Amino acid sequence: MNLLVRVCDYERMNVERLSARLFVGLGAFVWLLAAASAYTGYWGPTLKHGVGEALVLGVTALAVLVVGWMFERMGALLVFLSAVGAVIYGIIMGWEVGVFVTVGLAVIVPMIMAGLMFLTAAETQSVCDLEEKKR
Repeated sequence: MNLLVRVCDYERMNVERLSARLFVGLGAFVWLLAAASAYTGYWGPTLKHGVGEALVLGVTALAVLVVGWMFERMGALLVFLSAVGAVIYGIIMGWEVGVFVTVGLAVIVPMIMAGLMFLTAAETQSVCDLEEKKR
């Protein structure tokens, strides 16, 4: 699959948009559950704290989803910055290599994939806009 095709393809653009939105939306849901259950599973019945942290993560992911829904390039930028933020947070917290691998596979790689899908959808949209202007 060539990511830099300069041809207007609405089906491809819609698949890219839908995939990026699903990655971000499902990621928000997974991390809402993970953050809420971490507090109750590991630290006892402190669901109030878990739900509070989960809501912060969920609202952040939903904000990225809403921005990405309307402005793909801005959504991609936010997702990429979040991935960089996760790496910086891991460095500051002194994560071990295993934690970096786990977080990388579960969080950072899907964020990068969603950002790339947002970017390719935006690029296809700009190609379609240019083709329509020529007509």
